[in-house]
Amino acid sequence: MNLAYEQLGDASIGRSIAFVHGFTQTRRSMLGLINELLVSSARFNAISVDAPFHGESQHVATDVSGAADALVDTCGSAIYVGYSMGARICLHAAVQHPNAVQGLVLLSGTAGIIDPAQRQHRRDADNELADHVEQVGTPQFMQEWLAKPMFALLPEDQQDIAQRCTNSAASLATSLRKCGTGTQQSLWINCPHSQCLSCSSQVRTTKHFVNMLAECMNLLAKPPRFTSSRMQGTAFISSNPPKRPRFCRTGSQPSRARDLTTTTTQLPFVFFR
Repeated sequence: MNLAYEQLGDASIGRSIAFVHGFTQTRRSMLGLINELLVSSARFNAISVDAPFHGESQHVATDVSGAADALVDTCGSAIYVGYSMGARICLHAAVQHPNAVQGLVLLSGTAGIIDPAQRQHRRDADNELADHVEQVGTPQFMQEWLAKPMFALLPEDQQDIAQRCTNSAASLATSLRKCGTGTQQSLWINCPHSQCLSCSSQVRTTKHFVNMLAECMNLLAKPPRFTSSRMQGTAFISSNPPKRPRFCRTGSQPSRARDLTTTTTQLPFVFFR
């Protein structure tokens, strides 16, 4: 089972990096970051993927585990970069296909919900949101979705909004029901068995998210290092930092920093080894 994708850069040169977008997005949502990466380094080529129920993969019906299998079938051996829903899919790919995942970068992702009651609560909330999407349609839902506080720093991009609106209400609703956090298998126990080279995440600096990422790093047996920015409300948490990290940031020129505890001003920030 393959997903729709776009190859950027020369596939015969350097290492491949697969990018997986978040809920309501498409593979084109990652192009800004990818273009900066390709400009800054000739060591990589990129594969931008449409996740199941999104973009040109709306016909692919599966859960998160199946999405991970389809992702690896599509991209093969690569460094995997995922945002939000895409991060959860990439984490499953690392656990299910450790030999194919050369490196792992997670942005605002989670290994799942351990507590059964909390997981059921999230599943109910996802199902309720899915019903709402079907009732109001994609254009109205996108206005509501992007008005949420967590997207306050996101620049308004009409082209991106138009791309998101190509996702049908039925597809988005099914994505919530089959690939939402409430239905995702908890991978907290499996995390230590992942052989990925690196793992990083950018999250809101709430106590819940910071504790969650710290626990994830503990399971990986790599102590977390993180800092926060009160002004921007984001934190960068990482493990196993390379000696000379290379950064790519949307909306700015590529830059270097002393280490991976540097705060960021806008999403996303990633590093590669």
